This record gives sequence, structure tokens and C-alpha cells, in this order.
Amino acid sequence: MPVSANTLIGAVSRVLAAMARHAPSPQKRLEVSIVGRGIVAEVPEGLPFQLVDLQGNAITTGVYAALVRLWNRGEAPIVPADIPRSAPLTLKLGGDSYILGAKVFSQIDGVNAEVHQIGNNLLEIVLEGLTAGEDLLVSLYFTSSNPHVELCASGRVLGQLAPLDLTGREGLASLVERVSAAIMFVWIVGAAPAIVIPGALILHRYGWKGFRHLETLPFWLGVPFCIGVVPACLFLMYWIAQRVARSKHPKGFPLTSDLEPSLHQTLKGLLLMAVTGRRYRVSASLFSLGEPTLMSGRKIRKRSIDDWFE
Repeated sequence: MPVSANTLIGAVSRVLAAMARHAPSPQKRLEVSIVGRGIVAEVPEGLPFQLVDLQGNAITTGVYAALVRLWNRGEAPIVPADIPRSAPLTLKLGGDSYILGAKVFSQIDGVNAEVHQIGNNLLEIVLEGLTAGEDLLVSLYFTSSNPHVELCASGRVLGQLAPLDLTGREGLASLVERVSAAIMFVWIVGAAPAIVIPGALILHRYGWKGFRHLETLPFWLGVPFCIGVVPACLFLMYWIAQRVARSKHPKGFPLTSDLEPSLHQTLKGLLLMAVTGRRYRVSASLFSLGEPTLMSGRKIRKRSIDDWFE
């Protein structure tokens, strides 16, 4: 039996009306992430002064800062009643860290929170409320033997399905970073074969004149050769610059370039970043200046019903 147009339109209308009556409620989505880190002060041994805290206690490591953002990326406001007292919002530092203090600020007027230090490396954050799209920043100052010590957040927001703690993303490379690291690794490692193999074929087939007219060569010969020449030229210019810089100082005089990672360390960091997805950075700390550093990172744990339903 054929279905009339009026019947079809009526059925579609009833479906749309039912969907409108059961529209999903606004979702809650509070995210805690690390925006950046910094070195406030470091005093290595042997200097004629030292660091002390406000109580006069000597600081034998360094003073560092971390900027943490609390961002309501959901559609519903987050109020204090959404955060149970049994699972408050906290920030915790790992290792031998000791929190010296913290400040809360926001670029939005009226957005504020309180911070309470409840342990040497534990900080509680009490929100006054965040409407959709609002954020606030927590500037955390601490001492530690590791400038890149792990920092994680915990707590519960009732009704939130998405993970709250995104601090682990600090040490995880994005897809673009992993692809870029892989391309750089292949480019550097493949520079020598890209020069030798196409260069030998060019010399065999076209002689020395082939190198003077690369634009006339076949694509499969000219392009790989040029790709290999570029990093080789960059390496040569860097080597010449280092020789010139060393010639201006006595033999054995330390230069800043001496603290830079070696080519082997650089290639190892690029390869591991591409394969494992972990971020590698060159340390700017006086205690490990120039050393490749593995950033602390971990996978974001998905929420279960026990995390948000009460």
C-alpha cells in the first residue's frame, strides 16, 4: 500500500517534536591543564649567596613556577555545589617538591577562587563558580630537584562525563609534532644517501655538467639530490660558524654551543618523539643545561560512572 505525502510529513513532524522535547541538557566540562612552566631562580653550589623562603629556610635546589588553567569548556555553569567535599579539586606535585605559594587570577572580572595548601606538595582549589567559557589561572611556585616534575590534578565535578585532569598532555606530542619529528629525522639521516647515490648516477650519466644544470635532470635524480644538499650545507655553515667563534677565544674556552645536544642525541630525541609520542625538550636549567629532557606525560584516563555519578 503506497504511503501518502501527508502521512510521511506527519511522521517526520512527530519525530522532530519528540527530539525537541528530549533535547540533551547542557553538559559540564571542566578541564585542568598546564599552560606553561618557568624557572624563577637557581643557585648552584659554590656561589657566595643562597636562596631562602619567607621563613628563612635555605633552598638548596631551585625555585620554579607552573601556570595551570581551569577552563569551563562545557555549556553549563560549574558552581561549588557541583564539587563534593569528599573529592575537592586539588593540584599535586610529585617527587621531593615543596610548594612555596600560589596565586589565582583571571582576565575576566569577578571570576575568582581560593587556594589552600594542605600539604608540602598538595594544593586545594575552591571555586566560586565558572560559567560556560570562563577560565582562571593558578600560578604555582615550588622548589624541586626536577624542574619538570610531574604535576597532576584530581577531583570530581558531578554530572561531568569528560576527563577533568588534562595535565598529562603536557608531555605528549601532538600528531603534527610526531609527523614533523619523523620528517626531520628522515631528512637528516637521509641527507648522505640522498647526495651520494643520486650524485653518483648524475656523474655517471651526465658528467660534471649535470651538476651545473640540475633543472634539466629527471625528477627522480634532481629532487633527491637537492633535498640532501640542503641539510649538508646547513651543517657546513654551522660548523664554520663554530670554528670562527672558537678562534676568538683561548683553546679550551667553554662556549654556549658546548652545552647543546650532540647530533646523536638530537636524532635520538626526534626518533623517540615520533615513535613513542613523548615530548623531548632541551633543558634550560642550570643544573642540567643543554641536556635532552623527557617531559612528564601520561594518557588521559577516561571517566567511569563512579567518577561523576553520586
